[in-house]
Amino acid sequence: TPLEVGDRITWSVAASCGDCFFCNDGLPQKCERLFKYGHERISERHPLSGGLAEHCHLAAGTTVVRLPSALSDAVACPANCATATVAAAIRYAGDCADRVVLIQGAGMLGLTAAAMARVAGAREVIVCDTVQERLPRAVSFGATRTACVTEGEGPLEATVAQIGAGRGVDVAIDVSGAPAAIESGIRLLRI
Repeated sequence: TPLEVGDRITWSVAASCGDCFFCNDGLPQKCERLFKYGHERISERHPLSGGLAEHCHLAAGTTVVRLPSALSDAVACPANCATATVAAAIRYAGDCADRVVLIQGAGMLGLTAAAMARVAGAREVIVCDTVQERLPRAVSFGATRTACVTEGEGPLEATVAQIGAGRGVDVAIDVSGAPAAIESGIRLLRI
């Protein structure tokens, strides 16, 4: 659909060539000539490529989406980065219907993952974080259970044992970036 001057848009966080090995293999985010907005140094070729700016030069290969007027800026703002990242993780996780999903981290990515897992039909969505105050918000985004892991993995392991029938979780998504969380998530996955 052609765009017009004045259209309210957002765009993908990355521009890919569409023709390299990775693009042709369904992984444009790993394109051999990938350009990422806000991640690249400003250069002569891309002088206006950062975020939080009044103007941005869009590179060839950038996906552009017109935003509906009913969608607020607050909702649309994370779409091309946080929401897209979580959507890819959920897609790669496979079918979440009737599954037990563990989300490690209750920040923006974790809340988005909890919501997407529930919408995808997850039977249980467990969200854990080291900050107790974040967990009630996770419930409002679809978490069916929460666990604070400030003092260790005990509460999380007990929750998983209770609802995982001793098998573990079906899907684990770490958005905390903590090495200990990644190790824990792998350990809590079922075979």
